[in-house]
Amino acid sequence: MQNRVVRCVWPLALAMLAILLAACGASPGTAALNTATLAAPTSTTPAAPTATVVPASSTPLPPAASPSAATTATPATTAPPAASATPAGPAPTATLDPAVAAVLAYLQARASTDLAAATNLSCKSWKSKAATEVTSFRSMNAKLVGVTCRITGSAGLYTLVGCGGKMVTTYGGEARDWDLSTFVYQVIAEDGQWKMCGYH
Repeated sequence: MQNRVVRCVWPLALAMLAILLAACGASPGTAALNTATLAAPTSTTPAAPTATVVPASSTPLPPAASPSAATTATPATTAPPAASATPAGPAPTATLDPAVAAVLAYLQARASTDLAAATNLSCKSWKSKAATEVTSFRSMNAKLVGVTCRITGSAGLYTLVGCGGKMVTTYGGEARDWDLSTFVYQVIAEDGQWKMCGYH
């Protein structure tokens, strides 16, 4: 008898449970509860990744990446053109002292046996001796080798010039070297020019 009652009550209990469940599903309070329950897994999901992500628009640009900073930094880091650092025109050359230039020109005129040039480069008191020196070298095929001159001092009205190098002469097939360092030349300003005026 008891088993028969259980068999009858059990389907009834199931039916009532189904009705109850259906009623609970339709209830507004239950719907809110179900929504909260379904949202719970989402709300319990660790929020660290979302919380640590900052929108790119709210992150300020570093000063170096700022367009205005980059624009102002460019002229400061740009090297000036090489042409502005190099002076225009040819490189300067050393200018000979006029007294030294006079001696060098006289030696060249003497070696090339240029009588007019040698006498024009000589002071009044040396012109005749200059002519003698030039004439004596006419048959010697003279040439200057490694000649350099410099001012070595002064003596009265004269500026003294010493030279290095040599004059090479060839006569009768025989070459001879004349050491120019053994001579000291006297130079004087005359008629607005520096002129060779003998030996000191």
